[in-house]
Amino acid sequence: MDAVKALHTDIQPLEIYHFGGDEVAHGAWEKSPRCEEFLRANPLYNITHGLKNYFVERVAKLAAERGLSLGGWDDGFSDGAAPLPAGNLSKVELYVNPWNNIWEWGSGSNAYKYANAGYKVIMTQATNLYFDHPQEPDPEERGLYWATRFTDTRKVFDFRPDALYDNIREDRSGTHQSKHDICGEDMSKCTLLKKPENVIGMQGALFSETIRTSANMDYMIFPRILALAERAWHKAPFEETGASSQSDWLTFAKALGEKEFRRLEAKGVQYRIPPPGARVSADKVTVTTEYPGLGAQYSSDNGSTWQNTSVNHPTTVTWNQAGSILLRATNAAGTRNSRSVKLTRGPVKKWSDQKDVDYIAANLTVFVEVFDNLEKDAEYFMTMSVRFGNVGAQNITAGSWKIYFYTLYGAKPGEKLACGMTVGHVNGILFFFEPTSSDAFPGIPSGGTLRCLYKNWRWIVSRTDNMPNWYVAADGMKAQKLASTVDEAITYVGAFDTPQKWKRAKEDIFNPYTPAVRYDILHRGPSQKRPFKIIPTPVESKIDAGKTTKFDPSTWTVKPSAEFPFESLFIIKSLNISRTPNNAPSGHIQFVQQKAADGAGEESYELDINPESNEVVIKVSTATGALHGAQTLISLVENNDGTLFRATIKDHPRYSYRGVMLDVARNFKPLPWILKFLDVMSMYTLNKLHLHLSEDEAWRVEIEGIPELTQVGSKRCHSEYRDDCVIPQLGSGPDTDTSGTGYYNKTEYQAILRYANERHIEVIPEIDMPAHSAAAVFTMETREDEIDYKRSHGNQNLPESFLLFDHKSAKDVLSVQKWKQNAMNPCMNSTYRFVERVIDALIGLHKDIQPLRMFHMGGDEVAKGVWNGSQECQNNPDIPNTILNNTGQLQRVFMRRASDIVAQKNLDLAVWEDGVYADANPNPITDYKSKTPGDGRVSRTVELKATVSSSVVSAQEISSYKLLVLCVGVTRIFPLDGDAVEREKLFLCEAFTVNTPEQKIKEIKSEIYAVEAYFKMKMETAVIHPSKACGCTCTCSNVEKPNNTKPRLTKPRPGGKNITDPSFIEILSQYEEAY
Repeated sequence: MDAVKALHTDIQPLEIYHFGGDEVAHGAWEKSPRCEEFLRANPLYNITHGLKNYFVERVAKLAAERGLSLGGWDDGFSDGAAPLPAGNLSKVELYVNPWNNIWEWGSGSNAYKYANAGYKVIMTQATNLYFDHPQEPDPEERGLYWATRFTDTRKVFDFRPDALYDNIREDRSGTHQSKHDICGEDMSKCTLLKKPENVIGMQGALFSETIRTSANMDYMIFPRILALAERAWHKAPFEETGASSQSDWLTFAKALGEKEFRRLEAKGVQYRIPPPGARVSADKVTVTTEYPGLGAQYSSDNGSTWQNTSVNHPTTVTWNQAGSILLRATNAAGTRNSRSVKLTRGPVKKWSDQKDVDYIAANLTVFVEVFDNLEKDAEYFMTMSVRFGNVGAQNITAGSWKIYFYTLYGAKPGEKLACGMTVGHVNGILFFFEPTSSDAFPGIPSGGTLRCLYKNWRWIVSRTDNMPNWYVAADGMKAQKLASTVDEAITYVGAFDTPQKWKRAKEDIFNPYTPAVRYDILHRGPSQKRPFKIIPTPVESKIDAGKTTKFDPSTWTVKPSAEFPFESLFIIKSLNISRTPNNAPSGHIQFVQQKAADGAGEESYELDINPESNEVVIKVSTATGALHGAQTLISLVENNDGTLFRATIKDHPRYSYRGVMLDVARNFKPLPWILKFLDVMSMYTLNKLHLHLSEDEAWRVEIEGIPELTQVGSKRCHSEYRDDCVIPQLGSGPDTDTSGTGYYNKTEYQAILRYANERHIEVIPEIDMPAHSAAAVFTMETREDEIDYKRSHGNQNLPESFLLFDHKSAKDVLSVQKWKQNAMNPCMNSTYRFVERVIDALIGLHKDIQPLRMFHMGGDEVAKGVWNGSQECQNNPDIPNTILNNTGQLQRVFMRRASDIVAQKNLDLAVWEDGVYADANPNPITDYKSKTPGDGRVSRTVELKATVSSSVVSAQEISSYKLLVLCVGVTRIFPLDGDAVEREKLFLCEAFTVNTPEQKIKEIKSEIYAVEAYFKMKMETAVIHPSKACGCTCTCSNVEKPNNTKPRLTKPRPGGKNITDPSFIEILSQYEEAY
């Protein structure tokens, strides 16, 4: 108090000290030892409000001693239901701000109670004078909903301080009430004002819980403060008569709009511009603004562009496909605007509440069937039928509810149906039906039905072209599944019982099989060929069914193998072999390591079953072959009830790449299912699991540093909050309890890697880009929202931005799956920061378990024109003007930059075929510094890395040499003009081998003993003839070009085998030919 008084000295001497005093929590001092001691000494204060009253008395005494008056909120001076007697407060002059006039709380008379008790009253009623309330009953308006739902400028203007109870009009929920409802017909329930001279003024109050910036402050105060100034200065005639304030308000509003707002703008005040109102009549829009003098604009493209429109005059506008536009008001100069509001063509529908939504969810039945696939309109739309039924006791009338459904090929957005419904599109395959208007929608009576015919693109030829879990929602209400569609069997769909329903088009010759047709297809005569006993079929198998032995898991054993411990244990677990046989072992299974046969490869195995000795021997060179042999043995045991035939099987795979792509993005598969699937892959020697981890519909793997991808992007639900989830798709429904939701956290993903690695299955993660990325695009928008929020509050430690889409200027082009805004922008640097962060995270997840070798980038199905008009592309100096509207060439830009990132990480790159096409032709392979091995994927070519004795050698010779050198810290070789190349720097090589598909260097070393020996020598020089490449631990020298063309290494290893051994030359030749 002394400090505040000193601040005022000689400038504006302090007269009133406001101590607040409000909202003391009940029991605030109950546990205070000091207060307990005080109450024992002063029992008069040991009452409900005693300690608080004591505090006020002490503060009043301090004020009196300093010659100050004391101010406070009404509950600060309250002794329960009545004011503290003024005489108890050191006879200091008391000023009170009565805020609590929430009529249903019973404290609305406080202002008059304090005036009658001798306090000086400053009217500060929360229902009319608190500026922290929203200015409209709209969730988009800033402010707190507590004393009243909203306080607009008109409500402040209409406040009647001299007739307090005339301000009673509604309760906090908006229900009408009058002063007689609160005070009684004779006003006996309310305190009447006896000392009007003690009401000395009024003030507005702005508490700042939701007000963080100066612009927010202006928005909440202005223009409400002008109405406060008017009422505090001038008593209007309507206050005396109790009449309506409408005439006075219109005059006041006109003065604000045409004059005062300009004065405020000159002061830099960013006053609130209220959104406009509008009516639609005969397809023309009449717009009005709250304050005359303001302008108005509308947008038909969701806010990308705005057109000026007349105010108070019917105007023709361009409606969007959904039959709506956005409206906003502007200041007179058109430089500032209100928030935008949506206007829909047609009469306004009834607002639906939760009871409406719940009733429809429980009682609306749906029956869908194909009307005709064969007759299509000019846009290739066919006709579907949906019949809605009402099995409840209430009528279903038009409202703000919508029925959301899914259709793979897309309905026709904006189609107005003859049944009084309109079709709308959200994104992807999520569409909705809604009543067109109160006039057009006939309703669905209790026990009645309503049939609608609607258009669907292309065809619906299968029950599963439809999806379960339709749902109903309304703004602000919790969405609910339609009970009649919660069925994986999709029984709400009718039969496909005519050609018009099962054929895609008239030229379609396929028909469903009848039993007779199926019999002809499946009928088999007696077969002379023995059925396969092993799948997949071995390269060579000799089986003697006449010589057998019985496998008994209780007496057979697996001999320990130091080389193949996992594979040995795998057989034990798979065949339930006892580790401690009850009797002496009757049979043995063992692994024997040996060099693979010529041309067989490291996955090969030989399996010998000898019934006479009860022995099974699996001969292999690698652990991969050992597991393949184990799986063959297990299949023979399981498929023949434990009987083992005499057999010799020699086997190796046709292809080194035998894979399966699993899409876990559109519908999530939990960890136990994935592990089971890996078991089955291993059973049938499949060795590549291509995991499709991202899609438009969801993101499925935890990425360090970008938590939003899984916090938001892994969940599908219906929500009005952007940071909750992505939208429902593919029958996932409005909640997060279906396969639409889920992801692999770090522990789970690494569990998949370990399980796969043990089974010699390589996991190839796919993050689909640049298209099929709606989930990533959306979640990075939510991340950007958080960044903007933190930036606006002065936070300097901001998360890194990973924006992926130019939302400000790019068009809503639909992908083939009907997605808008689903393609990462190739012209934004933040796109490539995102790509690199994701790849780095995946490398980290794979590290020390199954090091990542190949990254699959998707690259498919980029919608034509998706980047047309992108300001980011236009502003990027690296993007030629000639390709700004060429989707294929812009995608080529993306693929080049992304593949460079992949190459820098020393990874192979995989894509879908259309990922490397532009303008209907494959892009040059030089775009990617890569090779196409022929299986439809693109693998990055490992650069030839070597140390050389001179700075320039023949580029043609280097490029022709097929053996690649893998080193740590090596020279990079760059092409120069002509045939020359130049080295960058010399380092020491630490490894030297060939580039095999499996990249298992230790296995190669054991197979090619000459290479192993070569590196243990620590040779001073090494030369490969002819001069095509070299690898060594120091420098290369004596580069010669003899006539012979066979590669050979010179210089013998002291005390060991000569490096020129013919077997080494043969091995080199084989690898050169193969790779």
